[in-house]
Amino acid sequence: MSIKDDIAAVVGADNVSDAPETLAGYAADESFVAPRSPSLVAFPGSAEEVQAIMKYANQTKIPVTPRSS
Repeated sequence: MSIKDDIAAVVGADNVSDAPETLAGYAADESFVAPRSPSLVAFPGSAEEVQAIMKYANQTKIPVTPRSS
């Protein structure tokens, strides 16, 4: 399975994206750090989904950059 498939198993296929237009929207913020496109964007809907993603990322050594509203 791919990383996208693994994360989709947690949050659902409709809540994970690797589409270039989606990734572009998450490549930068208001800081002075140079933009860098993510490989994947996930939209968890609960604390349990966030926990599952973080556990997966920790086990697979995948960096995570959180973002919230």
